Amino acid sequence: SNLMLDGNCPVTLVDTKKIATGKPECSIEYDGRTYWLAGPNELAKFEHDPDRYAPAMSGLCVVSLADDARKVDGLTRFAAIYRGRFYVFANSEQRRRFQIQPKRYADSDLAIHGVCPVCRSDHDLDVEGTAEHRTTFDGQLYRFDTPEHRHMFLAAPRHYTEAP
Repeated sequence: SNLMLDGNCPVTLVDTKKIATGKPECSIEYDGRTYWLAGPNELAKFEHDPDRYAPAMSGLCVVSLADDARKVDGLTRFAAIYRGRFYVFANSEQRRRFQIQPKRYADSDLAIHGVCPVCRSDHDLDVEGTAEHRTTFDGQLYRFDTPEHRHMFLAAPRHYTEAP
């Protein structure tokens, strides 16, 4: 299923560290996954900054992928926030491994080593993107050097992610 977090509200989870059941009538699709939000205020917050509230790697367990090369969905009850990013893990052991070595796993989904895809594609330059200007597309984290480049990417993501 593409329903994330067992229908729990990611905004409530990230902002208050509490679990609240989302409502189907307050749903939104982001990066191929469906999120249920607790109400209209939470829906507006998610729409404004989905990368803050959507789990890293579209909800896959980064530890399972990095250590075992397996794509396993993470579970809400094994969540953690590290450096402003929200992660979910397959089990308590995976979360513990992440907490011991978060830098090893934190950017497992970072596309093109953090280089701005717009700079690379349009200008043939490798310019490092920033954590401030980012978005997720197809489960990968993209960083940009300017907000304008982020907006350009969002207008035509396949242009910047598919090989010529």
